[in-house]
Amino acid sequence: MIPEEGFAKPSKIQKLNYMSMNKMKSKDFLNTIGTLHLSMTFGIVIASLVAYYFSLQDINLEIIPEESMQIVQWLLVLVTIAFIAVSQYLKSTGLASINRETDLAHKLPKYQSVMLKKLAILEGIALLLVIMYFLSSNTFFLVLASVMVISMLVDYPSKNKIIQELQLDDEESAKINDPECYVS
Repeated sequence: MIPEEGFAKPSKIQKLNYMSMNKMKSKDFLNTIGTLHLSMTFGIVIASLVAYYFSLQDINLEIIPEESMQIVQWLLVLVTIAFIAVSQYLKSTGLASINRETDLAHKLPKYQSVMLKKLAILEGIALLLVIMYFLSSNTFFLVLASVMVISMLVDYPSKNKIIQELQLDDEESAKINDPECYVS
């Protein structure tokens, strides 16, 4: 590692080692962003399965009164739609803020950040829906959480999707398509 201010200056070899540690091949970037995406998505699936398992037991946590359930359902439908819209807006503004003139090494980390922010928003509302299912045993919330999982899966960052969304030129597209090419 390169020492902080106030310490001895790093040698040229230390600088080269530090720089080479940060290089990432195309296949590594795609594996990293794909793994992050799927782990966030399937975390919700696992939470849903756990909540479903507990709903099959004799545990009765129905905290929400039956007369309030319809209001809560409509409220959560509106919140879900709002969160999907906000996540799409943040993604589109985030992608628009990526300078098309910069090199691929600067575009990809920004793209990954935009995607993770969008997924975090969707995961948050999906987790809320799973918790609501757990508290109410109302399958409506589980169905709504499933819709969120599907919307997360639809946005999986494939090579072609990255190329399209970042509007990469032919040279940059070739780098993404070459698994051994260093992209950062």
